[in-house]
Amino acid sequence: MSRRFVISASSAPEGWDVACESLGHRRALGRSARGFPLPPEVELPGLPDDLRALVASPADDRDLDHLHRRITARIHGQGDVARYARYLFFTLLGSELWDRMVAEAGQDTIELGLRWPTASWELGRLLWESMHEAVVPPLSRGGPVTTVTRLIPASEAPGAAAAQQVRMPLRVLFVIGSSPQDAKLRAGDEYLALLRRLEARGTALSSRLLVSATIDDMAHAVRDYRPTVVHFIGHGDQQVIYLRPTSAQASAGGAEEGFACNAGALLGVLQGAGVELPRVLVLNACASSGQPAYIHAQRARTEPLAVQMVQGGVPLVIGMAAEVADPACRMFTARFYEALLTAPPAAAPAGQEPGVVLVDIAQAAAEGRRAALVGFHGYSNTADWAFPGLLVDERVSATVALEHRSEAVHLQQALSRYRSNRPFCDRVELLRDCQEWLRAGKSLRSVLMLIDRVEHLKNPDDAEERYGKTRLIEQVAAQAIHQGFLPCKLSLSRTQSIPKSSKELARALASAMRVARNAFQGLARLREVALLPPAASLESEQQGGDDLRSIARALRADFEQLHKDAAKLDRAPLVLLDDAHRFGEAASDLVVLIEEHAVFSAGGEPIPLVIAWSRRGEDRIAKEALKELGEKGYVRPLEFGEIEEAFSAYRQLMLHLQPPLVVSRTACPEKLRETLRLMHGQLQGVPSRLETRKELIVYGLQLAQSFGVVERADGDPVPGGAAPLPGSLVAPLAGGG
Repeated sequence: MSRRFVISASSAPEGWDVACESLGHRRALGRSARGFPLPPEVELPGLPDDLRALVASPADDRDLDHLHRRITARIHGQGDVARYARYLFFTLLGSELWDRMVAEAGQDTIELGLRWPTASWELGRLLWESMHEAVVPPLSRGGPVTTVTRLIPASEAPGAAAAQQVRMPLRVLFVIGSSPQDAKLRAGDEYLALLRRLEARGTALSSRLLVSATIDDMAHAVRDYRPTVVHFIGHGDQQVIYLRPTSAQASAGGAEEGFACNAGALLGVLQGAGVELPRVLVLNACASSGQPAYIHAQRARTEPLAVQMVQGGVPLVIGMAAEVADPACRMFTARFYEALLTAPPAAAPAGQEPGVVLVDIAQAAAEGRRAALVGFHGYSNTADWAFPGLLVDERVSATVALEHRSEAVHLQQALSRYRSNRPFCDRVELLRDCQEWLRAGKSLRSVLMLIDRVEHLKNPDDAEERYGKTRLIEQVAAQAIHQGFLPCKLSLSRTQSIPKSSKELARALASAMRVARNAFQGLARLREVALLPPAASLESEQQGGDDLRSIARALRADFEQLHKDAAKLDRAPLVLLDDAHRFGEAASDLVVLIEEHAVFSAGGEPIPLVIAWSRRGEDRIAKEALKELGEKGYVRPLEFGEIEEAFSAYRQLMLHLQPPLVVSRTACPEKLRETLRLMHGQLQGVPSRLETRKELIVYGLQLAQSFGVVERADGDPVPGGAAPLPGSLVAPLAGGG
């Protein structure tokens, strides 16, 4: 359980009056020349020597001002973070009040709810989240963590929900905004590292991802997906986040850095979608909750973006106090969602509805900060871990009632049935196009065609040379699960029999339907619904005849049943066919089934169909049929080939490793280019070589890690050193920059 102690502050002639009403405690704080709060004079003699020197003279607060500037600018020295955090603790709380809180809370988590007018920028600018047991010894209780929330006064939040406890399923929309390529790469790392961490722990997050999103993209996604959490990753400042400009915004000019989306525009998108506002908003953008550090900056002061979003009606908002390093964001995000999904639930009150779990958002945020602190190998290296802060409408509890949390494990089990445990070369733009097609494909017939355009192998003698078609199908299927589909995937190994007739194709589809149902049996049992045995009608129809009309009738009946089963899980069916260039005459029959018999439809709606094939196929009949189909107006063809020479092609490989790796923020550009040249020299654009030459590529990445080119994604200490490599690989990285 969590116990909230509200610490309120109001202006006084000499500083601030601070109160904890629930404990009947009051204290008067002084105010320095530059607006910093100071401990009560009566407590100064009991302060440690280094703190007493820092706050002894209200008129001369240069040391305190410089300390705060160094912390927020991330240029502080050894011991600065601990000194700063202890200053905040002894100023706001003091030992007496803290001891009373501990006695009152017992074994409950202590939530420090900080409440003062948002106009009190002098208090709002301070990094109260740095009050952590690692740097403030009195906070070490040997029990639950202490959390910090910033309470936005209800009188200043007219649109906020008045419910005491937020209740929601966990549906997260990740939005990556406009940014340069290298920054976009790190934003992608944050999302991929999260999915990888959750997968390793046997759970999954119901989520969707928008890459290089416009404000229109966000509006469509909010309306279609109805997220309860929106998580923005990208550039921003105290007033705006930056999105990719729409065509109209780009033609109007002035959008070189991206479209500056302020609180009004963001609330307009979230409210204008016609669905309930997200209950949680994560603004992973620099200074999204930060206050200007200096008095002269207050002449035209407006509230930080995060504060405005709470005032606009989003009850729980996480923002960043200043410019924050990518590793800190990555570690915070991974642990925050892991805690939401896996942390032991808070004690439920009597009569709590089954399937609803109480989870403390403030504690999850504190766990995220702790992970970033540990990942940076201690607080003395940086204060970035303390920059994420939780802002809460004061009428709302930080303990959230999560619906269907237990489904996360079953969601991961379903995902594991569609994805192999092999590395994948990123095709970000292609996957984004697939996502858009899944969202928009609502015509009578809806077909997406993924075409491997490579007609000649680089090495004809290499039987394993492949360009990622099957792995791409797997990724699209996994993506579709996150988008609310139940994928029926027909992907046969090279040792399995390929359907060459309409009858064999129908049987293969029946088998794929069975596999699809089995993948979601865990979710079905949890929801206490029954998925009917697949393909019964197909088998009975085939007993009466093998003609295409009978087979089409049987397939329609089975897809109708699949549609009904998917609806029981709030999903829609999707069909994916791999290696269609090997289908022979069955490919021609497939076109007839689509064109003349409308097989891929159910419930009065189209069933989206994904067909993957290769131009290297030797079956002339199949290739001609697929080429003809690709020319139809309702077919969306997407081609792919060799992977490009860019680090974006290796992200999932790097995150697939143990330990997972990402490009270092401080990597020497020359060594980064050399690492890329060496890796691409091994792959030569052929994705299958990620497997056949994986050992040498991994050695190269280990070496790059030793030279600071890549770093661990999870921030954990690096065990051992890099494995030895031939001198021909070592020399280029060891020299230069």
